[in-house]
Amino acid sequence: MGTKGSSMPSTPDIYDPFDSLRRKNFSDEEYENCFRYFDFQKQGFWTREDFCRFLNALFSNEKRKPYPILSEQIDQYFHETDFNQDKKIDFNEFLQAWKKPIKCAVRPVSALVIVDVQNDFISGSLALHSCPANHEGEEVVPIINQVIRNVNFDVIAYTYDWHPSNHISFYENRHLRKISSKSRVSAAAAHVHDKVIFAGSSNLTDTIEQILWPAHCVQNTPGADLHRDLIRIQNAVHVYKGTNPELDSYSAFWDNMKLSKTSLDDQLKERFVTDVYVVGLATDVCVASTATHAVENNYRTVLIEDACRGVSEHAIEVKRIELNQIGCIFVHSDVVPAMVTGEDRRPEIARAIFVENLKTIGRHRPRDLTSKNSSISTSNITTMPLARTIERNSVSLPNSPQKTYTLASNLPTQYEENDSTEEKVSTKKTLDIPRKNSGSSQKTGITSASAASRRSVNHDVLPVMRGRSNTDVQSAMSTSNNLRQQQANISGSGSDKTINHHNNPRSQSPTSPKPKCTLPTTLCQPGYVTASKLFNMMGYGLQNQYLFMLAHYLYIIDCRSKEKFSESHIITAIHWEDALSGAVYISIVERFSEIVLYDDKGIFFNTSTEMRRVSNRFSPSGTKTCLTLSGGFEAFRTLFPFACTQSDIRSTVDREKFLTIYPSVVLDNQLYLGTGHQATNWKVVRDLKITHIINISIEHHCVFTDKIKYLHLELEDMEDVLLKDRFDETIHFMEAAFQNSSSRILVHCNLGISRSTTILLAYLMKTYNATVLEAFKFLRHRRPIVSPNIGFLRQLIEYEYELFSHTYSDPNDPIFH
Repeated sequence: MGTKGSSMPSTPDIYDPFDSLRRKNFSDEEYENCFRYFDFQKQGFWTREDFCRFLNALFSNEKRKPYPILSEQIDQYFHETDFNQDKKIDFNEFLQAWKKPIKCAVRPVSALVIVDVQNDFISGSLALHSCPANHEGEEVVPIINQVIRNVNFDVIAYTYDWHPSNHISFYENRHLRKISSKSRVSAAAAHVHDKVIFAGSSNLTDTIEQILWPAHCVQNTPGADLHRDLIRIQNAVHVYKGTNPELDSYSAFWDNMKLSKTSLDDQLKERFVTDVYVVGLATDVCVASTATHAVENNYRTVLIEDACRGVSEHAIEVKRIELNQIGCIFVHSDVVPAMVTGEDRRPEIARAIFVENLKTIGRHRPRDLTSKNSSISTSNITTMPLARTIERNSVSLPNSPQKTYTLASNLPTQYEENDSTEEKVSTKKTLDIPRKNSGSSQKTGITSASAASRRSVNHDVLPVMRGRSNTDVQSAMSTSNNLRQQQANISGSGSDKTINHHNNPRSQSPTSPKPKCTLPTTLCQPGYVTASKLFNMMGYGLQNQYLFMLAHYLYIIDCRSKEKFSESHIITAIHWEDALSGAVYISIVERFSEIVLYDDKGIFFNTSTEMRRVSNRFSPSGTKTCLTLSGGFEAFRTLFPFACTQSDIRSTVDREKFLTIYPSVVLDNQLYLGTGHQATNWKVVRDLKITHIINISIEHHCVFTDKIKYLHLELEDMEDVLLKDRFDETIHFMEAAFQNSSSRILVHCNLGISRSTTILLAYLMKTYNATVLEAFKFLRHRRPIVSPNIGFLRQLIEYEYELFSHTYSDPNDPIFH
């Protein structure tokens, strides 16, 4: 922040008003107490001098000694927090600022990312030993272990270089690829550590600059293992990078050309991580790259200097300067415990996120929502509805062989456990103070076309009710009192006809009968699941536990012969003999959410003796019903041959290495709904034989334009975006594609929850004469996490009226929430 700080007024004592807000449970009164504490004049608002005292206390160490902050930065913070631009900070503005920038500082959610502490970097082919910096790679191990023992991180992640044997970075493989004419070094003349330029391949159109390394960290070799003395944490995140033979990857987030991402960003955002602490090998290569991308992904980033080792002192110093310039700080491990608990709050790592998030809140928050009497009475502060909104970032599907997700409620974070005023994260609708979006923006800014995609909202008419400001990244509900109050406003006011459905004249009796809904029905007996349903169960996106640490979500048992099982079986399936012998999971089978059995053909009411034995064993007295795969293994392999294997994949580690999450099947061999990073993963696109992609996002590019036909709608997941104006365009695109029976369409947004769901619901409504409710039930059966934001839901209700001249669906129906 600089050595010259401002002369900030000092607080009268060492009391930390944020202590109570760091507790697991705190009341609304604690917000009020904190606000009052800095209102020295008892005016019901903060002056700039009060705000200085606030920053003085906010950015201080565990001994309450404030960190210096430049005067111009104080002015910037004050300006961005003063949403109303009236030269004072009222209680409402304080609550808005609390949502992320203040909360990140006071109650951070912290992840320790341990980079590449593998045998080959310590004692193998690329050992950090006798290098110019005179560092020894093995020295980091006891320090990292001490950090793990002493600090209660919310998430710990281990990253691995995980190269195939034909990897582009290996000196031994330099002859396998064509050297570009731009390269100063030929394959014949190249030496280890030389930089060469390879010509682009069929998948990569550009040239590739590559340093030639000795072969290292080859998949499933001892050199790729973590060091034997490094502490392994159960249920940690494992991230595998450099798995593409055509691309090198130093960072734990991206490959070196930033063409594909690993799973790390996904997994940190699922746990609402705010702070990333980076340790490992080597400081000036993979550690620095990881820290750089952590900052770019909007994490408050800290490099624990004594827990890293590098190659060159000069290169380390260059990286230090570069990282400091973008907001990453270097600390010693001794200070990390206080930083993780929120007692030591450093302004350097807060600066970027503080300003950018306040700007975002200020842009989106309607000015007329502020009470005319924004200066609150110090004796009677009205608590405003609170909602935690996570700022949108691009979230990725990994390029690595593993992909892991889990249901958020099974992964309690500090955010979820600590907030008595904020209900736990769910996929239900959430309430928030309404905000207007800044528009659907290109990288260069807001275009006139994107501005035209906005709905004009009269906030004097609409009740204060929100779905999610950004459904693709979930937010939390308000206090129960505020929730009840706002629900009363919704049900009691007839001012918004699309919300108050029962007061809507469109809900009166239709003048003509509605056409019969023709949505496809599943011809499947009770107790059976189709192949597509099982496939979808194996990849429900954000709610998926199957590929995450909880390996006991889905238990698939193969009831065929051992020989057939060895030839090929559904990935992760267990042979029935192993299941009955207790060799696998038998002691904890009651923990499985679903148990699915299959034989060759899965004929109704003609189960094999083996299936009956397994079913009786695992569902005594009907306590747990075992499902049977309709059509058996043959039906599943016909539709999803890429999800069958000869390998015996049982452990969580194996699942993380070798499994891929696929989009959800909406219509067999026709239509799929998924995430943006599934749409940019060529393996996924290739396996599903996708021919057309509808990309409804600003987060993701259309990357396979030479192979796939695209429709790109650059729209944000905000409720005032007029997505309905694009319904006809997207439906026409889909109908034209389906003229060819071999066409397969993937529809995606960021996480396949809101924008893409809305487009698909409109298509199902138009094509199959379905109401919003009928289409939603159909789609939710195939992908349970679908949930359009409240603005999109209203537009679908309007579209229903346009289709049928009558409104059949109620947006207040609990099924939508």
